[in-house]
Amino acid sequence: MRRLLRDKVALAAAVTLVLVAAGAIFAPWLAPYDPYLTDLTKVMQPPSEMHWFGTDNTGRDILSRVLYGTRNTLMMGLAGVLIGGLLGSLMGILAAFYPRLDGYIMRVVDVMLAFPAILIGLAVAAIFGAGLTAVIIALVVSDIPGVARVARGSEIGRAHV
Repeated sequence: MRRLLRDKVALAAAVTLVLVAAGAIFAPWLAPYDPYLTDLTKVMQPPSEMHWFGTDNTGRDILSRVLYGTRNTLMMGLAGVLIGGLLGSLMGILAAFYPRLDGYIMRVVDVMLAFPAILIGLAVAAIFGAGLTAVIIALVVSDIPGVARVARGSEIGRAHV
């Protein structure tokens, strides 16, 4: 904690991250307008006292939409990283503790590493269509190999000590 307080850039980043997360969590209470409410009399207004970020092409308040959109973005990122981390850890630990499975699991990981993340994302979108679920699946699939390698390496190091 002391190192964080001494590093001004890290402290500013941590404060920004906490504010963004708080804005996402408390979006229903902080958002000044309904993010889906259209008002064609207020189309494309610049920032003002009424609409701090202005309005979009259908008259929706952009600040409200940003607050609600942040909720989806954080949920998507957290879900992708947590699920990918859990599955990758499980694969890596299984590979480390069961030598018979090691070759098979690591070859699957090698195949997954052979494809760039953008290609995996395109394939997932082609299979599942556009949407939040497809993005989460793409994040999970692209996170698994790196986590599996790290988990396997750390467990093998512990097993041979």
